[in-house]
Amino acid sequence: MTKTVEYILEYYENAEKKTAILNINFVPNKIHTKYRDLLKGADRVQELANENQSLLVEKIDCKDRDRKKEINERIKDIDLEIRANEKLINSRFELIAEILEINGIKEFSTFEFWDECVDVNIANEFLNAVILKDFPDKKKVTI
Repeated sequence: MTKTVEYILEYYENAEKKTAILNINFVPNKIHTKYRDLLKGADRVQELANENQSLLVEKIDCKDRDRKKEINERIKDIDLEIRANEKLINSRFELIAEILEINGIKEFSTFEFWDECVDVNIANEFLNAVILKDFPDKKKVTI
C-alpha cells in the first residue's frame, strides 16, 4: 500500500519566503534505484574529499621529494574523479523533477527553480521524505 506525502516546500522568490504543498503519491522503483546510485556517488565524492584533505595535510609536513610527487599525482587523480562526479548535483535535481512530473506537478519541476529558489538541505529533505515514504519506520534506517 502506498502512502501519500504532503510535503510543505519552502522556497524563496525575489527574496520573499514562500511555501507550496506538494502531494506525492507514487514513486516508482526506478526512482529508488537512481536514488541509491546517487547516494553511492555522493559517498564516493565524500571519501575522495576526505582523502584529498589528508593528503594536503601530509604534503605540508612531507620532506621526501618522491613522496611529495606521489601526493601531487594522487591529488590530481582525486580532482579528476571528483570532477567526473559533478553530474551528481544535476542528477539530484533530475530525480526531483522526475518525481514531481510523475505525480503531475509541473510548476516546480525545473532545475533552475531548485537551484535558485530552494535551499540544498530542503532539496535533500524532500528527496528523503518521498523516497522513504512507503517504507516501514524500522527499514527507513537501512536504505
